[in-house]
Amino acid sequence: NVLRALIAAHQAGVVHRALKPGNISIEHLDGGLARARILDFGVCKLDEQDTKKLTIPGESVGTIAYMAPEQIRGASKVDDRADLYSFAMIVYEALCGRLPYDAQGQMALLATKLERPAKPLKGNNMVPVPPALDALLTRALSRKPGDRPANAREMLKAWQALGSPTVPAAPPSNPTIPGGGP
Repeated sequence: NVLRALIAAHQAGVVHRALKPGNISIEHLDGGLARARILDFGVCKLDEQDTKKLTIPGESVGTIAYMAPEQIRGASKVDDRADLYSFAMIVYEALCGRLPYDAQGQMALLATKLERPAKPLKGNNMVPVPPALDALLTRALSRKPGDRPANAREMLKAWQALGSPTVPAAPPSNPTIPGGGP
């Protein structure tokens, strides 16, 4: 649902720029189904819009944890692929319970995202995942926008081709003994 919403937004010339878990609403439908909706387009970038009216050149807009590296460098330089990066961050966090970067504090996270690749999904996932998902997320989390899927439609096509989860969940990193300590 999120990728389909991004397809529609991007076709309309809108880049969200602030995609994060808090901006995705899950609606529970009859029959145990659910639908995700993207909320809060308050800092979106409109195609051909004079961004100087909304942001100061070089200013970052968004939540640092989910922000694409090019967004960190300057909000006026983002395109659809920044939203794909944010989507991949959300998916990674949902599957691993943590972000794909080791950093203590906002400034360290900024520097890490600009200097290092994201950690692979494999070995960090808490639930079984399709084998090709690691490669898709690694690509979508690339520091270079040109290395990411070209658009949300391409990402959705790759997502739909993933298949069934066969990569097992990683063992807990800090196992505990039932009824006691570590």
